[in-house]
Amino acid sequence: MTASSWPDLLEYAKQALPKVLLNRVLAEFEPIVQPVVVRPTNATDVLAAIECASPDSFAKLAAPRSRNAFLHAAVTHLSPIETHEELLIGFGHHRGNQTKVDVLWRGVGSGRSVAPSPQARHAMDQHVSVVKDGEVLLVHNHPPHLIKDLFKEWFGWRPLPSSDDRDYAARKNLEAFQRFLLTQNRSRFRWFLVDDGQLAEYFLPSIEQWAALLRSMRAASEGRR
Repeated sequence: MTASSWPDLLEYAKQALPKVLLNRVLAEFEPIVQPVVVRPTNATDVLAAIECASPDSFAKLAAPRSRNAFLHAAVTHLSPIETHEELLIGFGHHRGNQTKVDVLWRGVGSGRSVAPSPQARHAMDQHVSVVKDGEVLLVHNHPPHLIKDLFKEWFGWRPLPSSDDRDYAARKNLEAFQRFLLTQNRSRFRWFLVDDGQLAEYFLPSIEQWAALLRSMRAASEGRR
């Protein structure tokens, strides 16, 4: 990095700091997933399926594997990636706290974003609509970034989903809840982020959505006066 680019970097960090700090506070209410212990062969089977899957393709596992095996393999695959974001989607069903995954999808994005393709989105919607107590696990990564390194030195770091990540998750979670009210099918989505070697689950709305809610509550309160 040239010396002339440092003022631009510092200005960007100054502008980003308030939002990063708010996102950090929000993330404190969501769990860091502790390393899970799984049978090596189970995670190896899932990892092999991930690495054999070409971008925007599905892979059927040789045998259904646990949620933990899928997450273990996802972290193993995503953690070393430094150039781009990838998204792994596991399709299965849950019974109590136990989940079995039998099909996965792999998507490859750019250096700053990744999203399900049209066929992946269709498969997600079909799965939670048709499969009783279906579960769709979505895991993506955030690659290294200089701004992240700066914040990590100042404040420490933990996985921070973007506002786009949170907005999409909130929309799909709401759709699943509405479907449950109509059909009593407990199908659900679960969202995970691999960032700086850590795995976190996220489910809260974005800072922007919280701000919009507070504005609407304030407007309603003033309207009653």
